[in-house]
Amino acid sequence: MGGVSILGSTQPIRDALNRVEDIGRDPSSVLRALGAGVVRHTKWRIDEGIDPRGVRWESYAPLNPIYASTPVFCWGLEAQLVAYMPPSRKKSKATN
Repeated sequence: MGGVSILGSTQPIRDALNRVEDIGRDPSSVLRALGAGVVRHTKWRIDEGIDPRGVRWESYAPLNPIYASTPVFCWGLEAQLVAYMPPSRKKSKATN
Protein backbone atom coordinates (compact mmCIF):
# COMPACT_ATOMS: atom_id res chain seq x y z
CA MET A 1 0.00 0.00 0.00
CA GLY A 2 1.33 3.45 -0.92
CA GLY A 3 1.33 6.50 1.25
CA VAL A 4 3.13 9.62 2.30
CA SER A 5 5.08 10.07 5.49
CA ILE A 6 6.01 13.50 6.78
CA LEU A 7 8.80 13.81 9.28
CA GLY A 8 8.99 16.90 11.41
CA SER A 9 6.53 19.74 11.77
CA THR A 10 3.56 19.91 9.43
CA GLN A 11 2.81 23.50 10.45
CA PRO A 12 4.30 25.08 7.26
CA ILE A 13 2.07 22.80 5.17
CA ARG A 14 -0.97 23.66 7.28
CA ASP A 15 -0.19 27.37 6.97
CA ALA A 16 0.07 27.10 3.18
CA LEU A 17 -3.20 25.17 2.96
CA ASN A 18 -4.89 27.76 5.18
CA ARG A 19 -3.76 30.53 2.81
CA VAL A 20 -5.18 28.59 -0.14
CA GLU A 21 -8.42 28.13 1.79
CA ASP A 22 -8.55 31.88 2.51
CA ILE A 23 -8.23 32.63 -1.21
CA GLY A 24 -11.10 30.24 -1.89
CA ARG A 25 -13.31 32.07 0.60
CA ASP A 26 -12.37 35.55 -0.63
CA PRO A 27 -10.55 35.55 -3.98
CA SER A 28 -10.78 39.35 -4.36
CA SER A 29 -7.08 40.01 -3.66
CA VAL A 30 -5.95 37.46 -6.25
CA LEU A 31 -8.51 38.67 -8.79
CA ARG A 32 -7.50 42.30 -8.15
CA ALA A 33 -3.83 41.45 -8.80
CA LEU A 34 -4.68 39.54 -11.98
CA GLY A 35 -6.94 42.35 -13.20
CA ALA A 36 -4.26 44.96 -12.55
CA GLY A 37 -1.84 42.97 -14.70
CA VAL A 38 -4.36 42.65 -17.52
CA VAL A 39 -5.13 46.39 -17.43
CA ARG A 40 -1.42 47.34 -17.35
CA HIS A 41 -0.64 45.08 -20.31
CA THR A 42 -3.68 46.27 -22.30
CA LYS A 43 -2.71 49.93 -21.78
CA TRP A 44 0.82 49.11 -22.90
CA ARG A 45 -0.52 47.41 -26.05
CA ILE A 46 -2.71 50.45 -26.80
CA ASP A 47 0.31 52.71 -26.42
CA GLU A 48 2.41 50.52 -28.69
CA GLY A 49 -0.40 49.87 -31.22
CA ILE A 50 -0.15 46.10 -30.87
CA ASP A 51 -3.05 43.64 -30.93
CA PRO A 52 -3.39 40.72 -28.47
CA ARG A 53 -1.44 38.45 -30.86
CA GLY A 54 1.50 40.88 -30.96
CA VAL A 55 0.76 42.20 -34.47
CA ARG A 56 1.05 45.95 -35.07
CA TRP A 57 -2.32 47.51 -35.95
CA GLU A 58 -0.92 49.41 -38.94
CA SER A 59 -0.13 46.13 -40.68
CA TYR A 60 -3.81 45.31 -41.19
CA ALA A 61 -5.88 48.33 -40.14
CA PRO A 62 -4.32 51.64 -41.12
CA LEU A 63 -5.96 54.61 -39.42
CA ASN A 64 -8.36 56.54 -41.62
CA PRO A 65 -6.60 59.87 -42.38
CA ILE A 66 -9.84 61.82 -41.88
CA TYR A 67 -10.31 60.35 -38.39
CA ALA A 68 -6.62 60.80 -37.56
CA SER A 69 -6.89 64.52 -38.27
CA THR A 70 -9.89 65.12 -35.99
CA PRO A 71 -9.48 66.80 -32.61
CA VAL A 72 -11.24 63.83 -30.97
CA PHE A 73 -8.45 61.53 -32.06
CA CYS A 74 -5.55 63.95 -31.79
CA TRP A 75 -6.43 65.26 -28.33
CA GLY A 76 -8.76 62.74 -26.71
CA LEU A 77 -6.94 59.49 -27.40
CA GLU A 78 -3.49 61.00 -27.06
CA ALA A 79 -4.41 62.47 -23.67
CA GLN A 80 -5.70 59.07 -22.52
CA LEU A 81 -2.58 57.29 -23.69
CA VAL A 82 -0.31 59.79 -21.97
CA ALA A 83 -2.34 59.41 -18.77
CA TYR A 84 -1.63 55.66 -18.80
CA MET A 85 2.09 55.98 -19.47
CA PRO A 86 4.70 55.78 -16.75
CA PRO A 87 6.50 59.12 -16.12
CA SER A 88 9.59 58.07 -18.11
CA ARG A 89 7.47 57.44 -21.22
CA LYS A 90 5.53 60.70 -20.79
CA LYS A 91 8.78 62.70 -20.96
CA SER A 92 9.97 60.97 -24.11
CA LYS A 93 6.51 61.27 -25.71
CA ALA A 94 6.34 64.99 -24.91
CA THR A 95 9.66 65.63 -26.69
CA ASN A 96 8.52 63.88 -29.90
